[in-house]
Amino acid sequence: DQMMPRVDGLGFLGELRRLPRYWSVPAILATALPAANLPAHGRGLYQAVLSKPFRDEALLALVAGLLPGDRSHPGSSGITAS
Repeated sequence: DQMMPRVDGLGFLGELRRLPRYWSVPAILATALPAANLPAHGRGLYQAVLSKPFRDEALLALVAGLLPGDRSHPGSSGITAS
C-alpha cells in the first residue's frame, strides 16, 4: 500500500528489493492515489498498480497475470500490469 504509516509502499519495496531473494518477486502497488501522482522514481519497483477501492476478483486476476504458468483467470480482461 502506497499510503502506509511510518514507511510508504515504495519505501518498503525499495528495502525489500535490496535483498537478493526478493529481486524477482512480482509486486503490486495498491493505492488510492491517482496513477499520475505516483513518483516516477519508484516505477521499477513494482509490476502493477491496483487502484483502491478494488474488488477481490480484480486482485486475484492481477496476481494470476503476474505469476508464471497459466495466466488465464476468469474476469481477467481489462486489468493490466504497468
